[in-house]
Amino acid sequence: MAKAAAKAVQIAPFTGFSKKTIAFYRDLAKNNERDWFEAHRDNYMNDVIAPAQSFIVSMGEKVAKLSGGLNANPDYNGKGSFKKIFTDVRYNQDRNPYKTWMDIMFWEGTRKSKKDNSAFYLRMNPEKLFLVAGIKGFDNNLLKGWRAEMANAANQKAARAVIDKLKKGGYEILGETYKTLPRGASEDGPMPELQKYSGFYAVHEEKLPDVVYSEKLMDHCLKHYKAMLPLHQLMLGIAEKHK
Repeated sequence: MAKAAAKAVQIAPFTGFSKKTIAFYRDLAKNNERDWFEAHRDNYMNDVIAPAQSFIVSMGEKVAKLSGGLNANPDYNGKGSFKKIFTDVRYNQDRNPYKTWMDIMFWEGTRKSKKDNSAFYLRMNPEKLFLVAGIKGFDNNLLKGWRAEMANAANQKAARAVIDKLKKGGYEILGETYKTLPRGASEDGPMPELQKYSGFYAVHEEKLPDVVYSEKLMDHCLKHYKAMLPLHQLMLGIAEKHK
């Protein structure tokens, strides 16, 4: 089963986000400052955190059918599936202090940091819904491991098969950031350019659908997660091998 942790708080089944959820993020974009956020903290807890926790726990039962090691944890302070709304402004004072979008992740793997494991993501803002699978950025060990794996022609062929199938399904494949092959890279195989990637993930992007306001959002997500599952499985295997 997915590792769902409801803790001591009773979490209701997911019935959809509300118009108030979207309104909170829209208003936050216009008032991205601490005083406004603190004055609307109750709205944040009631209209964002409460339905997000319901989604995480209810969706956790569904993603367990995809892969039993996926984590679905309703903690919203950095340890769970809900990514913190606060941004780190210590090294960039020009950044807004709060994220104007919702990020939820169901991660799988034994790497110390959640983001270094392969995961399924939901990102939602007042305009769009994004569903994602994979690893957005490799740490140093995984970058070396990925390059070693993708120097092999057979591994390139397997990755390319996943890419081709997802692209035919309308998904975007991201992660290629380097302009040239790294030193010592192999130029052989069907897709040597994979060695230029610093992350590997698939993205489905759409205008915010009405389905977000009902329990049907879970099946909507599950349909896309199923399609992206081969990429997740590929990345899970590589990430666990190169820790």
